[in-house]
Amino acid sequence: MSLKKEGAHKKWAALKEKLGPQDSDQTEANLENAEPELCIRLLQMPSVVNYSGLKKRLESSDDSWMVQFLELCGLDLLLEALDRLSGRGVSRISDALLQLTCINCVRAVMNSQQGIEYIVSNEGYVRKLSQVKNQQYRFSVIMNELTATDNVPYMITLLSAINAVILGTEELGARTQLRNEFIGLQLLDILTKLRDIEDVDLLIQCETFEDAKSEDDEELLRICDGIDMSNHQEVFSSLFNKVSEEFF
Repeated sequence: MSLKKEGAHKKWAALKEKLGPQDSDQTEANLENAEPELCIRLLQMPSVVNYSGLKKRLESSDDSWMVQFLELCGLDLLLEALDRLSGRGVSRISDALLQLTCINCVRAVMNSQQGIEYIVSNEGYVRKLSQVKNQQYRFSVIMNELTATDNVPYMITLLSAINAVILGTEELGARTQLRNEFIGLQLLDILTKLRDIEDVDLLIQCETFEDAKSEDDEELLRICDGIDMSNHQEVFSSLFNKVSEEFF
């Protein structure tokens, strides 16, 4: 293992420790073969563990399972929970992660054909989801808090949440997408300002984000034959050259 990767693993371990003790280090409920009724019962006990397990079950469900989940008011429960969580704000890292995992479940429903058809056929869902989308959907809650606060410990908590969400995602493409959503909400500009505060713990969180981004960027360059996928002009030029070579 390289020194950079070893450093990233140590930082991720530190982030997990900051999240607090977890029973048997469980990060998600095992709902691989769970029936919709069990998932509905678990939704009445909101937790990061339950939402994370439900997200995976939703993503792997077939059409009949998804329809039954929706008919049992699963989406209603998720949207009601999201409304409550958004209303109470983000005072701790656990609050931020709870909101994010709940939103991920809503996204999993919307990413299924049955979920979309069910939502479109029910006007009330369209109205509720449009209200969620007006908040730029998911990460704007944390970013708004990070921009507005001048409380350094709170800044550290919010950055820890951001790093935990990104570093806790194993697949490179999904991890990059998550990071880019934060970047699209001006996180890089905010990090530059936060560095001026010169707080040690805050700097560690800034460096954790930037180091992990650098490692993933290097991996993407390797996978994509040296093309910087974040550079639209470079991507276009590469595609244009390939098409030109094929047809001319």
